[in-house]
Amino acid sequence: MFSRLESCADFKNVTPITRALLERACLETQLRVQAAEERLGEFSYEDIWLNAGPAARGAARDAAERLRQFFITHYAKIHGDWPPPEAGARTTEGDDMWLTRTLAREMQKDFGALYDYLVNRDIVWDESETRSSRKWMMISESGNKSFDPDTPDLPFTDILIEFDNRMRFPHIPHPYPLVPESIPSITPPSVGSSRERLRKDYKNNANNNTKQGCDDRINERRAQLAYTEATNIYILGSDFTQSDLIEDFVKFEKSDQAGIVDPFVARRGRWILIYGILQTLASVSVDAPNVRYKDNVSYHISPRFKGTKAPPWKGASAPVAEAVHELSHCW
Repeated sequence: MFSRLESCADFKNVTPITRALLERACLETQLRVQAAEERLGEFSYEDIWLNAGPAARGAARDAAERLRQFFITHYAKIHGDWPPPEAGARTTEGDDMWLTRTLAREMQKDFGALYDYLVNRDIVWDESETRSSRKWMMISESGNKSFDPDTPDLPFTDILIEFDNRMRFPHIPHPYPLVPESIPSITPPSVGSSRERLRKDYKNNANNNTKQGCDDRINERRAQLAYTEATNIYILGSDFTQSDLIEDFVKFEKSDQAGIVDPFVARRGRWILIYGILQTLASVSVDAPNVRYKDNVSYHISPRFKGTKAPPWKGASAPVAEAVHELSHCW
């Protein structure tokens, strides 16, 4: 957008300090959008996972990886390819980027609805400088003393805190999802170690396989029911916002190794990816407050003024509000 301003006949009348501030705002916005493009182009959040320990591998991370591939497929189906071609954004506004304001806000709407569908609003952050263990902890507002977000295989709290601190993001107020009951998978029985035993026990093994198949189907249906119950669909009622993303996500989750992977583990792994995406979208999808003319605007109108020492507007009684994370959907 700044390049278009420079080509205007009246731009020569703009003072040097104002030009510098405009250019700075433009460059800062471009850097922020490009950082979001790098994340959202492949929904790449490998760095959100701890490099060592059980969280570096395992069922939760595998579930997040399958969800990442699902998101790419979902948006490629809508846009023909993902990320979508840059030509439209470049031709319209002169900016070499595909994540336009329009697309960022569409994705924010999609993932905001998914957040509302899955979030556990009873869980909040508790901050304490005097606590010896850690400054931030997740607690239950209703006083559920048995709640613990962390398990031996997934240090949930540390993962989110380290990601937010590294990216300098404020924590999303409700950082934890509704989780299904834990349904451990059934380990298939051994069929023996020799051909002689296989021949001898053929009939028994056939019966065992039939029973195993029945158990697998039961486990799959239990997992699907658990996923359905671990949502806010009943609480939201008529306020529930239906979307193609939620509809496809529900189908995906119920078919993604249901009955094989513990749904409790899988939902938590998927949520970590969703949390990262929500944080990225919050950095680019919020418009500066009090912008009057923003209908059909595809370029980003979320400049950051912090640290610019911008001169105040004549007659203004308060600092100009700017686009910040806390104005995003999750807040």
